[in-house]
Amino acid sequence: MVGYWWHPLWVPIADHVTADALFIDYRPGPSFGQVGTFDHEDSAKIKWSSLSDFFASMRKQLEGTEESRYKPTIVDDSLIWRPPVKKRI
Repeated sequence: MVGYWWHPLWVPIADHVTADALFIDYRPGPSFGQVGTFDHEDSAKIKWSSLSDFFASMRKQLEGTEESRYKPTIVDDSLIWRPPVKKRI
């Protein structure tokens, strides 16, 4: 965990209507340049060591060679990451 609430040196690169976001950490120190996730109900966590690693992971998810919590889907010419569908019992 790198923090509980938003830091001014986290530069957002993607966000969600719920205020969750992906960010690049520009704070001086060991996490500088790393990519993290911010969950407004939980905390912030570093997930990728660089923007390059983030894009490599995204490419693998789009190719279907890496598991993801969300499924990449094209809707109206836009890439949307949909959450998993819950199966009804």
